[in-house]
Order: sequence, then C-alpha cells, then structure tokens
Amino acid sequence: MSSVARMLLILVCAVCVPLSSASAQLDPPLGPPAPTMKPLDAIEPRVCVNELPGDASAVHIISEAGNYYCTDDIGVGQGQVGILVTAPGDVTLDLNGFSVRGVAGASFGVRVVATDGRFHIVDGGVDSCGGGLRIEDKAEVRVERFHVRDCFGQGMCVQYRETDFSLYCEDVHVARCSDGMCVEPSSNYGTGGGGAGGRVVVRASSCVSCSGDGMRCDGPPDPGDGTVPTWTLEVRVNRWECRSIGGNGIVCACDHLICHDSSFTDCGSAGLRVHGNGTERGVDCGGLVVLRCGGAGTGSPEGGIVCVSCRAA
Repeated sequence: MSSVARMLLILVCAVCVPLSSASAQLDPPLGPPAPTMKPLDAIEPRVCVNELPGDASAVHIISEAGNYYCTDDIGVGQGQVGILVTAPGDVTLDLNGFSVRGVAGASFGVRVVATDGRFHIVDGGVDSCGGGLRIEDKAEVRVERFHVRDCFGQGMCVQYRETDFSLYCEDVHVARCSDGMCVEPSSNYGTGGGGAGGRVVVRASSCVSCSGDGMRCDGPPDPGDGTVPTWTLEVRVNRWECRSIGGNGIVCACDHLICHDSSFTDCGSAGLRVHGNGTERGVDCGGLVVLRCGGAGTGSPEGGIVCVSCRAA
C-alpha cells in the first residue's frame, strides 16, 4: 500500500470513530427524565403570610426580613391592621392577586413600621379598611400592581427620614378614599443620619372619586432659621390620571417636579399645584390635560396649573 493510501485510511478512521461513538450516545436513558433544576423555594425560600400569627392589633405580623406571599384574602376586624411589618431589613410581599379586606372600624390594610432596608409590595390590594397602605421610614419602597378602594383614610402614605430615599410606584390605583397618595417627612425626620435627598417616581397610576387630593408630595420641613433644607426631594410623574376628586389633582412642595402625559378632570381645586421657594425649585411639565378643575368654578384662576414661587426647570 502506498504512503498516500495509508494516509487516507488513517484520516477516514480518525473521522469515523468519533462519529460512531457520538451516535451511540444518542440512545435515551431508561425511565422518566430526572429534574435538573432546583425549585424556586429552594433557591429563595418564601413564607406564607396567611400562616403567620398575629395579636390583638394585627391579623398577621411579619417580624423577620425575607420574601412573603399570600394564598387567600385576609379579613381585618375592628381596630386591627391586616398585615403589620415590623422586620428591619428587606421585605418583599407578594399578595399573589389577593386583597386585605376590612370591616367598619378596621385600621390599615398593610402597615410597615420598621426602619431601614427595602420594602416591595406587589399584585394585590386593600379594600374597605381605615387606611390602605402606610409605610414609615423605609429607605427604598416599591409598589407595583396594587389597588386601594373604599377606605376611610388615605389610600397610600409613605413617610421618609433624612436619609437617601426612593419610592417607585407603577400601576397603582386608588378609588373612593379620603386622599390618594401621600409622601411626607415622618416624625423621625432628622434622625436618619443624613443623605443627599429623595426621589419619587409614579407611573401609569390613578386616583378616582376621592374626597381630598389625588397626590400630595411634601418636601422636608422648614429648618426654621431662614435657610433652605439641604435634603432635596425630586418627584417624577408620568401617565397619572386623576378624576372626580374634591381637592388638587397633584399638590407638590418638592424641589423639582417633572410631570408628563397626565390628565386631571373634575378636580375640586387645581389640577396641578406646586409650591416652590423661588430659586431652587423647578417645574417641568408637558402633555397635560386639565378639564373642569377649579375650587371657585370652571374657568377660575384655580382651574388649571398653579405655581407659587417656582421657576421653569
């Protein structure tokens, strides 16, 4: 056999042997396939809120950081909070499509009283309680796909300390409450150790048929010495709908308001009211629709956008 023929034979064998081995490995193993991934609970364990104990003041109490979910609606009695969060650190609460439902005299549907860390609530709501969602002193808050209906008090109130603070709301809807959304300094403001400021973002949300203001955002309290607070609050609103309310569509006393693509219809006072200090606070608005708003009647000076001591952003 010539050297060229021997070389060709070696090359053919080198190619055919791996192909034969690979084809032999294509036969499936006997029996059903075994799972190759861990279940979600093994990666990130979650706790059922409906199984947590409570006390006379709350139906269920979340006292440890972690991830929680609901498996049914939660009924709230007189003087009780539905879900009380006392855990420091990060807490995620997935209502899983269920609601906290109260009776006459019930307190808040969900109340968070722990400081620091993050709080995230998603996919559910509060109905017929004294107040909807109240969050005190958390550094980072996210509220998504959430509703509050038929509550005697505020639909949602978030209070902040003098730390770096952020609030993100998307697909949040409040109806038939005293006020829609409220952001304000807490009674502990000034004890947070300092920070650059806060930022509030509200997207694709609404307030309908409430007796007070649709959204109220209050900046830090006046230092009382003639100076402007160094801690600043920025508010960004996009696709906010406000209809048939007794007060302002949005009333804001923040350092910078950006409001775009929003509508205000049948508000008892101004559609959008902003209070500034004349030098530092700015307003950036665009794509707004204001119809039949005004405390003194349609077409009054209060009927549209009212800016007091503000400057263009």
